[in-house]
Amino acid sequence: MEKALVMFLSAPAFLVLFQYTIQGTDVLDFDAEKLLIFCGGFVAIAAVNIYVFFVRHK
Repeated sequence: MEKALVMFLSAPAFLVLFQYTIQGTDVLDFDAEKLLIFCGGFVAIAAVNIYVFFVRHK
């Protein structure tokens, strides 16, 4: 059950993270703070998925 919930919530979380940080910026418009927030959020979402699917597998 929790695997399905994590999978169900990961995609919308990634899309929201993308919308608020990267979407709408040009290639030449570089903002290190937004890029750092995006990368940190991506790593956090990936870490939760890895933990649930591989560490806590039942």
